[in-house]
Amino acid sequence: MTTPLRLDAASTCSEPSLSADDSFVPPSVPPSSARAEATKRLLLRVSAGAEWFELGDRDRVVLETRIPLRRLLLALARMRASSPTSVLPVPAAFEAGWPGERATPTAAAMRVYTAVHTLRRLGLRGVLVRRRRGYVLDCDVEIVAPNEERTSQAAAETGGELTVPPA
Repeated sequence: MTTPLRLDAASTCSEPSLSADDSFVPPSVPPSSARAEATKRLLLRVSAGAEWFELGDRDRVVLETRIPLRRLLLALARMRASSPTSVLPVPAAFEAGWPGERATPTAAAMRVYTAVHTLRRLGLRGVLVRRRRGYVLDCDVEIVAPNEERTSQAAAETGGELTVPPA
C-alpha cells in the first residue's frame, strides 16, 4: 500500500519565474538554457521498501541487507515529498535509521555520517546533500516509486498527488 503525498515541484528550491513567453523558468537559470536544464533533471527511483534505488540511467543499487541505509533513504524521500524545503536533522536521521536505539550524540552523529557517506558512495553523491541543519535529497532530482514513473511528471506539473512508498 502506498501513501499519497502532495508534491509541488516548483516549491522544492525557491519561487519559480516566468520567461518572456510565459513559460516556466527555474530560478537562477537563464531563459536560453531553461529547456536544456529541464532535460538534465535526474530521476531517482526508490523501491517500496527501499530495497533498491536507481538514479538516472545508472545501474540499480541493492540495499536489501542494509536496513539502516534503507530506513534513512525512505525518511529522506518522505521528507522531500511531504515538505520539499525541510531538512532531516542528524538526530532525526539517527532515529529513522536506528529506531529505538540509544547512543551518545557523538556516536549517533557518527553513525549518520557513515550512513550518508555510504549512500553517496553507492551512487547518491551530489543527490544526498547537506544543508544548514541536516540532510536533503537535492531539489533538482525527481523522486518516484517505480510504478509511478509514468504519472509522476504529470502529477508534478499539475500539482497532483504522487505516491511515495511507506516505511
